[in-house]
Amino acid sequence: MQFDRLHRKDFATLGCAVFGFLALVFAASHWIASLFVAVAAVLDALDGHLARGRGKANDFGRELDSLADAVAFGAAPAFILFWPFRDSAIAWFYAASAVVFLSACLIRLARFNLYAAEHHKTRPGEKSVYYGLPAPAAALLLVFLAPAFGIFVPALALVLGGLMLAGFEIQKPF
Repeated sequence: MQFDRLHRKDFATLGCAVFGFLALVFAASHWIASLFVAVAAVLDALDGHLARGRGKANDFGRELDSLADAVAFGAAPAFILFWPFRDSAIAWFYAASAVVFLSACLIRLARFNLYAAEHHKTRPGEKSVYYGLPAPAAALLLVFLAPAFGIFVPALALVLGGLMLAGFEIQKPF
């Protein structure tokens, strides 16, 4: 595979990563950081739509997308989860649950890439499925439900991490 240039879909992917980074930067303001994760999710959906709709899906885009998703839907939500409890006597507990969520997200993203590559080889042109809860959905649920869970947010992170690693299938909407 040879890299030639960035396409529109790649700029949407980079936007996803940028908004994920901004969510990290603004983690002290939960709702602003959560809004940035939501914008990243919209850009993530857009990049996939542009790639498939314009026939521009390629290995470079798939790798770039995973890196952007790791920032926006793994690192950012995990840090947003941890931030309010960083000065707590049990900050380590919140850090551990954030690490579990991040790890589950990274495993899920890597596993999806393997499944997607195999799917495109064996069933070209056919829409693929998600295995387990997609990382953007898990991230959005975590950041927007976290305030309701309060000190019990680690339980939410563990459940969402488990759902990302689960083997159930979800049909892709696009």
